[in-house]
Amino acid sequence: MKPAPRVDPWVVKLLTASLVVIALALVAIVVLLFVALGELSDLVEAIEGVGLTISVFLTDAIHCPSTG
Repeated sequence: MKPAPRVDPWVVKLLTASLVVIALALVAIVVLLFVALGELSDLVEAIEGVGLTISVFLTDAIHCPSTG
């Protein structure tokens, strides 16, 4: 069985940078869409809701570890 071909580090950096740029572009598009529709407050409420959900989940996970 032949070993997998080696990938140059610059290729990995280029792909990572591309993914970051694409992700930032998608976030910018969503924010601009909400701004254009005049519903930025709904977006802020949704983000706060997600943050609250994550914080509650992490708090439960830290204070109530499973005994599995």
